[in-house]
Amino acid sequence: MADNRKRLGRSLESLISAARGRDLSMDLINKTGHRVQAVATDEIVPNPFQPRREFDVDALNELIQSLRQHGLMQPIVVRKNDTGFELVAGERRWRASRELGWKEIEAVVIEANDQCMLEWALVENIQRQNLGPLELATAFKHLADDFSLTQEEVGKAVGMSRPAVANLLRLLDLPQSIQERVSRGTVSMGAARALLSVKDSRRQEQIAKQIEDENISVREVEELARTASSPSAKKRASPTAPMDPNQASLEKELQQLLGTKVSLPGSLQRGRVVIHYHTARELDRLVRRLRGEAPRFAGPDEDESETLTV
Repeated sequence: MADNRKRLGRSLESLISAARGRDLSMDLINKTGHRVQAVATDEIVPNPFQPRREFDVDALNELIQSLRQHGLMQPIVVRKNDTGFELVAGERRWRASRELGWKEIEAVVIEANDQCMLEWALVENIQRQNLGPLELATAFKHLADDFSLTQEEVGKAVGMSRPAVANLLRLLDLPQSIQERVSRGTVSMGAARALLSVKDSRRQEQIAKQIEDENISVREVEELARTASSPSAKKRASPTAPMDPNQASLEKELQQLLGTKVSLPGSLQRGRVVIHYHTARELDRLVRRLRGEAPRFAGPDEDESETLTV
């Protein structure tokens, strides 16, 4: 297994070195003698190992205009499968050709196993620097898991330091909602890294929303994360501001109306109504009261053993 990892690292590293600044398909033609041939566009399916999940619409439209005006400057790379061909590299060119209604596209047809499919898809995207941090992290995780590579070996293969690879992989530990913000670009990589130090997922989400809504800096996020992670943070956060008098009056009115303890966490603009009850019978009474079927009780019972949130 160790020999396989070394071979993979050298293979991917050499591919990146050879293809940097040039198109991978031309490098294959020059080095291996593969010939370009016409392949039907509708017989091609995307690379299942493509790390890129989102294609910029504006960039794709620019490519469409370029192909319409100048034609295809570089062929795509495909491999044969049972029903046709799978893309190895050049998905944007293939997508653009289909938008133009081309029936055929020039391609280099090679033999490639799944490992090579992932390697070359990474090569093409890394040399163009158009992968997002989550897409890179997912691709690196595939390399590490599927081919038993260490973080150091992944880093050497793709020309990154081990800490850089580790930081990207750690992004996959964030909640999915925050990962989506990182993918959209509303939460930067630096801010996402700072959020990783916050252990409470709800607090992570709160800070992420604040980043998105207020466009706060990474330094401010780091300070919020330090505060949230501090052992005394809960103690510092426990004192609450006095309740708005109108909110307190409404809370009291609801307690008198329902005959049980009612609390209004939040504010008059946004919050919750929490109704407390103690037995199934009392819950039934509260439900009937809310329906207008039960009489009003004199006052609230202060026991807080169970709550009903409406």
